[in-house]
Amino acid sequence: MRVCSSTPDKLQKKCDKMTTATLEKQEVETPRLAEKEAESSDYLWTADMFNKAADVGVFGHDTRLELIQGRVFEIMGQGVRHSTLASEIAEMLREAAQKQFAVREEKPFRIAFDGEPIPNILLLNGRQSDYNDRLPGPEDVQLLVEVSSTTAAYDLGGKAVLYA
Repeated sequence: MRVCSSTPDKLQKKCDKMTTATLEKQEVETPRLAEKEAESSDYLWTADMFNKAADVGVFGHDTRLELIQGRVFEIMGQGVRHSTLASEIAEMLREAAQKQFAVREEKPFRIAFDGEPIPNILLLNGRQSDYNDRLPGPEDVQLLVEVSSTTAAYDLGGKAVLYA
């Protein structure tokens, strides 16, 4: 896992070009980075700022990102073994949960004001449609699964602390 390739300097340039954006028919100020913060790779985002910036294309549309403790991380690609194991676990959970729980794969959930991790699998209270207008939060999660091999240190470190 590595910090997103869009450094604060690059973000500042993009933000300068897009000082405002229309999101859901609302005028929203895109995040501006202070001069000192632009020099640092430790710029901290709130989940709301992160989502607004992503919606207007600040990070690029092809990059998969997650927000952990205010920091933006690029999600690494999955190998065959990882993908297969995650799919098998999700399939077993769907069969066991039937219609009592929702199973989501590779979708964000709002864990804190500065965190929207994307675990491999979430087993959630209710149905998928319960989350049409909001991201699930910690109170909705029955089980969270991270399949890990090459990212074990990251998943058992900063992410595990968030999930605890």
